[in-house]
Amino acid sequence: MNKFSKSYLDLDRNDLIIKYSQLDNYYADTLCPVVKILYRRLAPVFRFIPKNLTLRPILLLGFVKLAVTIIADDGSRILDVGSGAERLSLYDGIPNVNVVGLDLRSGKDKRVIILDVEKEGALECFPKNHFNFIVLDQSLEHFVNPIKVLERLRPLLNDNGWLIVATPNVKSLPTKIFGKFWSVWEHGWHLTHYSKELLLEHIKLSGFTSHIIETYNISVFFFKSLRNIFSQKTSKPIEFTLTYHFLFPIAKILWLFLRMIGPGECVIVLAKKQPTSRKVDAEDSRVFRK
Repeated sequence: MNKFSKSYLDLDRNDLIIKYSQLDNYYADTLCPVVKILYRRLAPVFRFIPKNLTLRPILLLGFVKLAVTIIADDGSRILDVGSGAERLSLYDGIPNVNVVGLDLRSGKDKRVIILDVEKEGALECFPKNHFNFIVLDQSLEHFVNPIKVLERLRPLLNDNGWLIVATPNVKSLPTKIFGKFWSVWEHGWHLTHYSKELLLEHIKLSGFTSHIIETYNISVFFFKSLRNIFSQKTSKPIEFTLTYHFLFPIAKILWLFLRMIGPGECVIVLAKKQPTSRKVDAEDSRVFRK
């Protein structure tokens, strides 16, 4: 057990989400508007370019929601699981989009529903075969039983729909470089540490077939890893803000360079439903913890 996780052992998942909500609010209030402007500028351009030319570069850059925006048809129905409180507007580049977010906390965006998807029957409020996209962007690793979550989400996706899952990648080049200082280790609420192989296995066991697989780096992960080397402690929001702006240029350069020479620190998979799914027993959770 790394030292960053020790202080979280006695906290449940909801406590941890509250603990990090200030950092999430910082993202929503400070960074998300910038990303929102970027998405609004890029989405109309990319939607007129053949998808086979634009999708992989967008995934390589880690723009998960922009990838959805450029491949989605007008009027698409999207379910974003673990959406955060203020980020659904990143999908607004899709004409007539119908998007629902699920999270354990809500904000100003009324499209976010407070719902714990791990509770039995929690998803029965949604019709089957309803959504064109189900997105889990940096959220699957937070669930106690991720295979069960994917199994419960599967009936909600229509037959031509896409499951899009992105998680940190423990077999990345940044993981090897930063070692115990890699920022993801400090999150005690990451209950599954995914590699590409483990994520593909869980997706397959849940009744999906993976079609597109890519890795990418996140500059925020980079800057936090660099910060950990110097401070060796988690940051308060004000420290987060100051160190982010100071280290961002360094992190951005490393982000581009390291992705060119090795696997990125996040893995993203685009998958579709299998005609029939294998029934997964709860004991399969033994592979969750590496």
